[in-house]
Amino acid sequence: SNAFDSSNGALITNFVAAAYEQSNACMSCGPPSDFGYLEGASGSTFPVTLDVFSVVTCMAVNMGLLSPFSLVEVEVFGDYETYGSLVLYSSTYYYPKYPSMKPLICFSNSTFRLFKCVIRQTPYIYALPLFNHLGNNTEFPQPCDCSKLTEEDLISPYAPCNRFSFLTGFLYYTVPFPYNFFNIIKLMEAYEFNNYALNRAAFNASFVNSYFGQHSPYTETFNSPAYRRAIYDFCVIDGLPCSIMTTTVFDTHQYNWAITEYYFQLAQGACRDTMTIPEDKWDAIVATPYAPLIQSYQSCGTSPSVIWFTQLGVQVGNVS
Repeated sequence: SNAFDSSNGALITNFVAAAYEQSNACMSCGPPSDFGYLEGASGSTFPVTLDVFSVVTCMAVNMGLLSPFSLVEVEVFGDYETYGSLVLYSSTYYYPKYPSMKPLICFSNSTFRLFKCVIRQTPYIYALPLFNHLGNNTEFPQPCDCSKLTEEDLISPYAPCNRFSFLTGFLYYTVPFPYNFFNIIKLMEAYEFNNYALNRAAFNASFVNSYFGQHSPYTETFNSPAYRRAIYDFCVIDGLPCSIMTTTVFDTHQYNWAITEYYFQLAQGACRDTMTIPEDKWDAIVATPYAPLIQSYQSCGTSPSVIWFTQLGVQVGNVS
């Protein structure tokens, strides 16, 4: 079962421990004990909580959409240390817009030209958030490729790539700290710290782990050892593949495309940047604004004689 607490951004998924342990796909992500479950002491279920505020902030920083200088440092996580060929500084941060979020663990070089973050999913799991659109197919992993979509797909708000169906979750390594943290840094380095490319590389595995992947007619193929090795090949570090836990978010009956509190509608979001104002449009606004950008203002000045008599009157009044 799933629940979302909008007050603190917590997306909670409750797993039945016995069913989880019988699932090869789930156990490949690590045993329930990795998520705090203690057999005999935690009942028959255990929750996995995804802090959406932390995920969104971490993704925005890693993709270059949010400046590191927008974050507030909480405490130093580690002084400058050597990670392979890199010398990095690590610390914990939060974004003031989400004061209730779990702090991010971020690492940077001395110039801040390199600045990336991970989330602390549990006291023992350091993870890299992932976020992808479900894609153009609900039975087989097929990402939305703008160069292959028809005009009909782009226009229809009900086309798969325009629907609000997403794959979110986190990638991590089932090794003790600090090696799980080091492995994520090594993985990012393997992709030259291009988190767009890394996020895309995780699409197939995220889809297979999703609700749609596990209810697809191809599920048996997806769960075969050979197929799973292939889709996790992108994240093998020192011979160890990563684990990915995916939460599928989708509307069962989509009729509202509002994406802001002001009900801004994004009915045709696929392959269309409706948020950024193109440079030529900015130029047009400056060249032919709808209203004058500069106005002439009149200023009133006081003559020297008026100033002299005014000050004289003030001084006389103060003395008397």
